[in-house]
Amino acid sequence: MRRSTRRTGAFEFRLRLPGDVDAEKVTAEMSAGVLTVTVPKAEGAKPRHIQITESSESGESGESGGR
Repeated sequence: MRRSTRRTGAFEFRLRLPGDVDAEKVTAEMSAGVLTVTVPKAEGAKPRHIQITESSESGESGESGGR
């Protein structure tokens, strides 16, 4: 006869989150025994995309002269 046991009941796991997360939007979901925790970054911590536009001054062709 083979016997296996499994712990049941409540448990607790604590961890410290980094300072650049949006703590109000952290979510946790348990599905089929798998715990998924989503920790979104704060708006200020997200990378920003800044488009660089080239402007030409009058009298120049805009080329770098071979460099």
